Amino acid sequence: MINKLNKSKPKKLLIVLFIAVFALFLTSCTAQTPPRSAIADYDYSEMRLSQLDIIAGQIDVERPIVVITTTFGVIRVALFPEYAPNTVANFIARVEEGFYDDSAILAIQDEAFFQAGVNSDGIAHEIEIENEYSPNMWPFRGALGGYGTTQGISDSRFFIVDELTLTYSERERLGEMLVDGENTLPDKLLEAFDEIGGAIPLSGIFTIFGQVIDVQSLEVVSKIVATDVDRLSRPREEIKIITIELESS
Repeated sequence: MINKLNKSKPKKLLIVLFIAVFALFLTSCTAQTPPRSAIADYDYSEMRLSQLDIIAGQIDVERPIVVITTTFGVIRVALFPEYAPNTVANFIARVEEGFYDDSAILAIQDEAFFQAGVNSDGIAHEIEIENEYSPNMWPFRGALGGYGTTQGISDSRFFIVDELTLTYSERERLGEMLVDGENTLPDKLLEAFDEIGGAIPLSGIFTIFGQVIDVQSLEVVSKIVATDVDRLSRPREEIKIITIELESS
């Protein structure tokens, strides 16, 4: 079971959380305007938090799983092609050609998530995929997301979330800000963040297309994001992705 968030001792003030989101965006994008969250446009009437099934160990035998082997350990991630078909197809194509092998972890943001997804020469794959937003996929702890150089577009790069600790009231306030003052985040979703953890400021800004599937993998993610970084958020200690492979069923 994933540890609950500490509701009494938030890690950062709310404004700092937004700075962290914009730092991720601005350090990887050419556009200099803050990203707009898509969650204001979501229809929550049939929302299904499918990641919760993965976290509970309920994994369909046909669901693709990737094994990310790093110098800090192994991270196993289930993918969701039903919600992000183009993003998943691109990720699997890069995996199958060995694109990510012997590549570096690029950055660690606010001790909450790490960024990766270039080749061994530090270059992202030249492809543009429109973000695939879904009310069923959220940046919970262990979520795999995609990003790129242009707002609303992803390429080969990805991030994996650990967590930002927020109080319940801070999450409600953040929800209001993300949807321009109208809080439309369902209680069910806020309760899931409360139980699982994650980085709710990333909601509706990037495509979420996978979920870490076990505690051992989450421990590796936590170890990576706890690494000391320089002023550009790059890890001072080199952390490498050795391989990413599809797991045989």
